[in-house]
Amino acid sequence: MISVILTAAGKSTRFKSDVLKQFYILDDLPIIIRTILKFDYEEIGEIIICINKDNEKEFNDILSEYNHLNKKLFDKIILVHGSNKRYLSVYNAVNKVKNEFVIIHDGVRPFVSEKIIKEHINLLKTNDAIITGIRPNDSIKLTEGNKVSSIINRDNILLTQTPQSFNVKGLKECYNKIDINGELDYTDEDSILNSFGYKSIIVSGDIKNIKITSNEDLILAERFVKCE
Repeated sequence: MISVILTAAGKSTRFKSDVLKQFYILDDLPIIIRTILKFDYEEIGEIIICINKDNEKEFNDILSEYNHLNKKLFDKIILVHGSNKRYLSVYNAVNKVKNEFVIIHDGVRPFVSEKIIKEHINLLKTNDAIITGIRPNDSIKLTEGNKVSSIINRDNILLTQTPQSFNVKGLKECYNKIDINGELDYTDEDSILNSFGYKSIIVSGDIKNIKITSNEDLILAERFVKCE
């Protein structure tokens, strides 16, 4: 069986709204509910959601309100308190995982495709680390201040998305090797494994698989939701 971890402990500092972005209503459904519904697979045994402890009541209220959409799926949900840093939130959730494999996904990426999720599920049978990403279309340049210092071959660049999937044993071992409360701020779990020699398999992402972090992202999200 596979566990899913959804990160949803953010405070939405770049999102100008009276509600947190994960609770924002997108065409009649909160964003976090849209994301949860994407993971309705027999292979998934639990969905662990990292939350801000200050929003626990609101999370529970929303889960109760929309439970009727898929009670069997919602019964798999476990809430854990997150942290002010993503990798620490995931660390808290990983310690609750009961299964051999885990898929980690941003709670505010509600347009992840069935194709991507199924590919992760299948690849976990034979791989310890899998990431999702897309290749850039624009030219990539390295700068110093406001001047270009060099040009980077974009064929070697990957813009990473989620989900990212791992063998839980390997992920825990790498977490236990880092200074959890140190100065380094890992932006994703693959960065942690990569620092210990893991080479992740790449799943092709999707330009629609956006992370909603700003109000500008909502413009795209409103368009995408009409195409589902």
